[in-house]
Amino acid sequence: MSLPPGQRGIGVVAILAILVVLAALASAVARLAGTQQTSWAQDVLAARVLQAANAGIEWGLYQAYKAGQCVINQPQSFALPDAEFAGIRVSVECHESTYYENGLDYRSFYLVATACTTSQTHCPLERNDYSPNPSSVADPSAPFYIERRRVATVYCKWISGQCQLPD
Repeated sequence: MSLPPGQRGIGVVAILAILVVLAALASAVARLAGTQQTSWAQDVLAARVLQAANAGIEWGLYQAYKAGQCVINQPQSFALPDAEFAGIRVSVECHESTYYENGLDYRSFYLVATACTTSQTHCPLERNDYSPNPSSVADPSAPFYIERRRVATVYCKWISGQCQLPD
């Protein structure tokens, strides 16, 4: 039994339609996998930048407590020596004040650590006035710019020219 002349080749059209749908599906899965991998890489980098900011706060606290004063009146920028932190800069600022309360002298330290992904010598969005700076722009050479800031205020009793940490 043979098919009428107008109905021949309909199977080829159906197979071509199925192949087009499968190709579009494969393309969407590949694009989703690439996006997911980029998102994962950004998450890992953001976590490293946050840890670099935490390290900056700890370094600033150590410097302040060791000297009993802010030895870093100007922002200090540096890169961490670990290879996993390559491309991440940390800038640390310290501001101190002394006050008298209940017969004791106290010294407080206000520290700001800014960590960012940049190839520059400091973070492009570094701010000395603690407010957004609209003239700052992200580093265009970085694949994606990430910045994290940590702020800490600490104090110590000021006895005989030395910081005595609270109990």
